[in-house]
Amino acid sequence: MSMAEKVARLIAEELGDNYDSAFENKSEWTQSRGGEPFRNINMPYKGEYLEAARAVLKALREPTPAMVEAVERAARLGGIWSAKSAWQAMIDAALDGEG
Repeated sequence: MSMAEKVARLIAEELGDNYDSAFENKSEWTQSRGGEPFRNINMPYKGEYLEAARAVLKALREPTPAMVEAVERAARLGGIWSAKSAWQAMIDAALDGEG
């Protein structure tokens, strides 16, 4: 599973949807609605969740100063760091509102 899909699934879950049961695209959703009134009012579909996920990943591409500081602070304290733990420290800083 790609990181974009992983984030898309979490976005869907947070919005109360099940990614696996979401329509693949708007065309599939429109076909399921037939000719009923309001057929152009749509529910989110997988492509929209993936677009939102890619936007999140683009934002994460450039760390904030607080995110960089989280890794540098741990390094100064003598922590043993892997790329994974450094990444997690940066994301934790962002989630904690520090960055």
